[in-house]
Amino acid sequence: MQEKFKEWVVQEEDKAEGTASSYANALNKISEHYSKFYGKWIDLFTIQDIEYIDKLISLYDFDGKYSDYGNKGNRTYINGLKTFKRFILNKPKIRGSRSKSQGSNSESPNSLIFSNFNDELQQEAKKMKFSYELFYCLERSIRELVKSTMAEVYGNDWWSKVDFRVRENVKNNLKYELDTTHTKRSEHRIDYTTFGDLRKIINSNWTVFEMKFKRSLNSVNEVMIDLNRIRVSIAHCTPLAQKEINRLEIRVDDWFSLMKNY
Repeated sequence: MQEKFKEWVVQEEDKAEGTASSYANALNKISEHYSKFYGKWIDLFTIQDIEYIDKLISLYDFDGKYSDYGNKGNRTYINGLKTFKRFILNKPKIRGSRSKSQGSNSESPNSLIFSNFNDELQQEAKKMKFSYELFYCLERSIRELVKSTMAEVYGNDWWSKVDFRVRENVKNNLKYELDTTHTKRSEHRIDYTTFGDLRKIINSNWTVFEMKFKRSLNSVNEVMIDLNRIRVSIAHCTPLAQKEINRLEIRVDDWFSLMKNY
């Protein structure tokens, strides 16, 4: 069952093999942990009862009796448990396709410009492609969330409600761009914010954003701060270790788990 679970995670949820192995290991660790308190050996891979799995999720998720254990490995343990539930139900959750991101363009582009770089560097770039595309989609979606939520409450003048430090940072970014001959990146000020700026907007307007999330501001900050750490390597063209690629996938999953109506 364990091997079937790992295969399903890779094939149906489009996760990396390392992520699938981390989830399988997490289920084994939870089995050991829960068995100590239950007083009898429990192997999660033998359980098919969804109500039983839901009970375990409530124990190991936020605010649960064993939430500290479930949060281990940047919530790898609880995410492994939630993924196992989807596996039993055969209801995969896919937020983007690795095969699409690495599909028809997986071979080196037939362009002379790429011939200036050695094969090793090109292969490294291919490995980073999925992480870049995933974070691109995430950051763009958060910008849209911020823009639509603020406009929903404050109307067209919502930018005046943004933290002064963020507005100054955006003004400086705009000024810097206008001093060059480059094409203007956007007509929207929100597109000149950094990932850290987006977190500041959410923090300083939490009474507005609270309705969009299931969890507390502390939980939102925890996930966004960790995502920003990972973003540094991606934005500065530094290859991510497989462990960090796994962490990125888990943290993106955490982000959507925090949101209502998802």
